[in-house]
Amino acid sequence: GGLYALSPPVAIPPGHALITYSARSTAADSTVRAMAQDATGAELSQTTWTVAQGPSSHTRAMWVTLPAQAARLQLRLEVLTPNSTALFDWVKVEWQP
Repeated sequence: GGLYALSPPVAIPPGHALITYSARSTAADSTVRAMAQDATGAELSQTTWTVAQGPSSHTRAMWVTLPAQAARLQLRLEVLTPNSTALFDWVKVEWQP
């Protein structure tokens, strides 16, 4: 069991994305997944990181390579352990060539 929250897609060209976020989770298996997509929304690649477990939020950064066909990026927060919680304080996506 579990649940996930999906961000709206963000237009982004091929290259790289630096994704910085502050989050916390009560479970060890909560993740944030960055999904590069083409213009139709078809997934081209994905990169996954674990969300910090504990009572305090932690700031983390993810470096994502965007394929040549990339046109958008979508983030997915996954909470896989029943009766657990996760909180995103903020997220920032910066494009890099």
